[in-house]
Amino acid sequence: MKDSVEATLSKLAYVSDSLNKSSDSLSGQILEVESALQRYGLGVSAWVMIWSWEVEVPVIGAMDTNVTRMLCLGYGKHLGKWGLLISECEDIPFEGNVSFLREASRDVKLEAVGKLPDLLKALLNKATEIATEATAKAYATGEIVASLKKWTA
Repeated sequence: MKDSVEATLSKLAYVSDSLNKSSDSLSGQILEVESALQRYGLGVSAWVMIWSWEVEVPVIGAMDTNVTRMLCLGYGKHLGKWGLLISECEDIPFEGNVSFLREASRDVKLEAVGKLPDLLKALLNKATEIATEATAKAYATGEIVASLKKWTA
């Protein structure tokens, strides 16, 4: 039995080392993605859902009700800094418990990185939408400026 336990502990030590190295590599890659997004200077936030689950909430004097909780991956500003974010919430991602992905547990990081392509698409869509709106408003404002110059010249 002693040999069996020692063999298991030896394997556990090897797997532990491998797991920690892989986890550190994943954390480094998350920081690289975050840094690359920061260099774009988008100033745009977007969110995608990682998963959702139902929670039964007791209501005094009424039947219990189910609430949908979500774990979301986002990119936005938190505590004055832009970064990849995680939010556990009901309904609206950025109104829940928000923290940086780089500070999340290994399990959450593993789930979240699978949604990075979806987040990038959401960021592209949001940035395109805002750029289109800004262009239209800049044009309209330019017309106002032109009219003001005619009347104040």
